[in-house]
Amino acid sequence: MTSDAPPGLGDSPSEQTRPIYHLPQAKLPSLERENPPRFAPATGDQRQAIIIDNGSFNFRAGWSSDPAPCLDFPSVAAKPRVNRKTDDPSANLTRVGHAVYADPTGSRLHARQPHGADHGLLVNFDVMEEILDFSFARLGVRGQAVDHPLVITEAFCLPNGIRSATNEMLFELYGAPAVSHGVDFLYAYHYGLSQVGSQSAPDASLIVAAGYRNSHVVPVLDGQVQFNHARRVDLGGASMESLLGSILSMKYPHLQDQFNSPHTLASLIHEHCRVSTDYSREIMTFFDRSSSSLLPEALKGQPTRDIFDRLNRIIQCRVSEALLKQNSPEEIERIRQMRAESGRRLQEQAAKKRAARMARLEEVVDNLRVHLAEQEVLTPKAFQAYLSRNGFQSVDQLLEAIQRAEGELTTARNRALGIDTTSSPKTEAAYPLLDVPDEQLTPAEVREKRKQRLLKGAADARARAQEQRQTALQAEAEQAELDRLAYEADPRLFIAQKLAERQRIIERLRESRSRRQQLLSRHSATAQKRMRHLANLASSGEGLSSDPSGETGPSRGGRRRGRGRAGGRGNQDDSDDDNFGADDSDWSIYREISTEGDQEAEEEDLALLAAIETQIVRYEPAFTPTDLSAPNAVDSLLVDRSQDWLLALLTHGVALPAFFNTRKRSRGFTPTNVKDAMLARGISDETLNLHEQHQIHLNIERLRVPEALFQPSIIGNDLCGLSQTASRVLAEINPTARSRVVQDVFCTGGPVNLPGFGERLFADIRMNLDEVDAASLRLRGPFGQLDGRGGSPTQDTPFHDPTLDAWRGAAMSARGPVFTSRQMYDEFGADFFQTHPASNVYFSLD
Repeated sequence: MTSDAPPGLGDSPSEQTRPIYHLPQAKLPSLERENPPRFAPATGDQRQAIIIDNGSFNFRAGWSSDPAPCLDFPSVAAKPRVNRKTDDPSANLTRVGHAVYADPTGSRLHARQPHGADHGLLVNFDVMEEILDFSFARLGVRGQAVDHPLVITEAFCLPNGIRSATNEMLFELYGAPAVSHGVDFLYAYHYGLSQVGSQSAPDASLIVAAGYRNSHVVPVLDGQVQFNHARRVDLGGASMESLLGSILSMKYPHLQDQFNSPHTLASLIHEHCRVSTDYSREIMTFFDRSSSSLLPEALKGQPTRDIFDRLNRIIQCRVSEALLKQNSPEEIERIRQMRAESGRRLQEQAAKKRAARMARLEEVVDNLRVHLAEQEVLTPKAFQAYLSRNGFQSVDQLLEAIQRAEGELTTARNRALGIDTTSSPKTEAAYPLLDVPDEQLTPAEVREKRKQRLLKGAADARARAQEQRQTALQAEAEQAELDRLAYEADPRLFIAQKLAERQRIIERLRESRSRRQQLLSRHSATAQKRMRHLANLASSGEGLSSDPSGETGPSRGGRRRGRGRAGGRGNQDDSDDDNFGADDSDWSIYREISTEGDQEAEEEDLALLAAIETQIVRYEPAFTPTDLSAPNAVDSLLVDRSQDWLLALLTHGVALPAFFNTRKRSRGFTPTNVKDAMLARGISDETLNLHEQHQIHLNIERLRVPEALFQPSIIGNDLCGLSQTASRVLAEINPTARSRVVQDVFCTGGPVNLPGFGERLFADIRMNLDEVDAASLRLRGPFGQLDGRGGSPTQDTPFHDPTLDAWRGAAMSARGPVFTSRQMYDEFGADFFQTHPASNVYFSLD
């Protein structure tokens, strides 16, 4: 778990400074078709073969005489939408490889892969054609035809239909003179044998090929691939990327666009993840100190938090230049003037609207007064008809409309002049009929009196509520002032007291919830005890009871209690014995009445908890309050967590809150150390906050993501893991062949490069072998050689690179007669191909 990162943001010679890693970025290559000299054939032979490793993750191509492929880029292409408004001729070109993810125009939204996402087989030949066009151009191939033999890799047990379409594209479209097909991991296996030497090369092996979309376990006996014992499992690099992408998206939803590229996720996995030899036990070391046997000697005896700090890594994501841009004083002044001008225009528009509204109200008032003036010239009957024609039922309704319009006009004029009308004293409502007896009132006045009584009651209730609110606000202000004084006197003591008070509320809620759960179970001791109390209360009746005949005597409950106090059990067949609770209906009533008080108390405690957390947040911004409105928020709050800080890091991936760092530690990581290191590098505090908001924390994911290859249940898959698949293949082979195969387990593929992969696979396979085969077990891979002689694995010098061995093995095979010529293609058909030790088996379609 040692840190081997390159110098990054926050580096410091001090042991207390934790390095900050950087998120890998895709670089946009030149779109011009250049032909550097290294891309030309090394020997000048125009018939030199072009080697193509057509992987589902990366596409590699180069000349057979070169030690490594000239081209190595993601197997993806995208054709952007045609932009007719641009003068840049490269804006409408098809993007291939890294250019898809680095293109700022959003080409990744239209990205397509030639291989299927489910099975990893070549299905999109139009995308494959774009990638081949780009590759041949970059290799310096001139003319319409590719006048070089082609060696191309394919999937294990590829269907003939896909190979036929591939041959048609290579022979008919590109005019290739000859083509050779082979399986990528078989090429890598034969290349590995060539590195070992012919004398020490094994004649039996077990190939464990961990690919991108799927992985294979294939036994080889006497140089022949045992297709009947081969197994494929849909696990690989894509499974790990999917798991890591899902975890990061949930932990950091605001940074999803930072790691939406498969190659970014792959870089995070290969740079920061490792395979655990015993995943379950190593995870438990964070909770159980007795399980520290898997830890290095330097970590044994350290606190759990220090061990976790060594596992946790901080990844710095990109920060937008627009966020980091600092405006000059002239720019700030210009923005201020623009805002002032905008505010002035808004004020002018508001003044015009107010003037128009006042003019409209004045017109309404004048019209209403004209209606009222008609009363002087018309008879009462004619005036009533006039009011009806204008929408009024009576003179009183007209007067109310005039009064309402004049009030609105007065309010509008006061607002225009800046006069505050809200502070003016309100007139007390009059209720003249409340003090008059009903005998002195008419029936209509009695009804009006009842209405006034209701209005007065509502007004008094509003006044009392307002007074209570004022009292509560005053008490809250006084408490806030007391909290401020207490915090200024001793901040740490104040926060500790509030946290302790919060914890007491949580414990009270937890006890109440536990008691309610026990009461709902009729077989619990708490429920039985509560039931006996209710039965006694139901049968007591103050010591007397009445029977149907009307006679009064000692109650049954009283007699039973008397016998109980005397110590006698009484007659069990006594008809007066209480049987409350024997029927299920009694329990249903009991369930209803047993939770009412607890629910009210829980609501009060939750309100008090919210108030306490508000006080904590006011003085400690790093504290995260509980969102009680979220689903199951109370249930998750009441879970007993013995190490809240650890679960917070595992779940949210955030740095430890400041109030948890109450003691100085001699080693380990604290947020303050990183902050001081960044400030020492000249980074401003404002920029520091932006960088902290764009950081992700990888801790438990470093172990969990690679574990998906060995425990697919982590990603919801019911398949066998790599170790189980290898063990099943070995179990299906006869004992004699198994003893030969286990002596050479060859590991290849990108995921094999993960640290600890060989040790984990070695331990899992060895656990399922007998004593003799376990002693002869040997693994080969980028980790070197691991064997079980002497009781423990021994590691030798690594000898190959699993990501390039397939291409190098294909280049080595190009020296032999393994090609299908154009004459064979025309004679035998598109599905025909020449078989060789690294190829699939040919089955004719005829």
